[in-house]
Amino acid sequence: MLEVVAIILAFVAVACAGTGPFVANLATPTVAFSPIAPALTPMPGPTFAPIALPSPTSPDINPFRLTTIQLGQLGNATEPFVAKRQVVVQRFEHGVMLIFAKSGDTFDQRGGEFIFALVTDGRAWRVRDTFVETSKNPDDWYTCERKPGLRPERSGIPWRGFGKAWCDHPELRDALGLAKIYEDADGNAAFQSYERGRAIRVSDWQGYPGWQNDKAYVIVYGSLANPDFVLGRWE
Repeated sequence: MLEVVAIILAFVAVACAGTGPFVANLATPTVAFSPIAPALTPMPGPTFAPIALPSPTSPDINPFRLTTIQLGQLGNATEPFVAKRQVVVQRFEHGVMLIFAKSGDTFDQRGGEFIFALVTDGRAWRVRDTFVETSKNPDDWYTCERKPGLRPERSGIPWRGFGKAWCDHPELRDALGLAKIYEDADGNAAFQSYERGRAIRVSDWQGYPGWQNDKAYVIVYGSLANPDFVLGRWE
């Protein structure tokens, strides 16, 4: 019996050789865990208001594609772009006069709008229309040098608002010379007003020599001390 116990003890000793005393390992085994990402509910993405793009009537655009230099001379736009407006034009010996209708394509016989005079030497005027029509008789539309029974293309004297501006301002009269034709109306003109000028386009110059259809003309004002009578230049 003692021999059997000795053999068992010897076997245990051999099994545990090199590992130190035989002690039961009661510690909780260490287990490596891989982190598991928690399930997240997708959050809705940010919402953005639509970007407001300039409209065709916005003063923030450059409708006539003017140069940087021209825009610098004109200053900021003062009202939305007018893409289509009736305009009355009259040709003179040395230039033209024109006036745009009011909003709604109406011409007020009480005046108030601006007349533009462009002389072939590059000078330009902006003049307040002060003519008030009180009679349907054309002979009463002459402000100076009345020519009863004759229209401007025969008398050379403009009438209505053009005639009053021409008669009231000798320097403008001398620069333009006599009227060559009667007034022409075009319903497809466009313009953009600026702080110090205006850019215009007339789609039909009725064959006026030297004036091109669909070309933009730029009027730059000089001093605005008298806003009703402004001298400037055009190109």
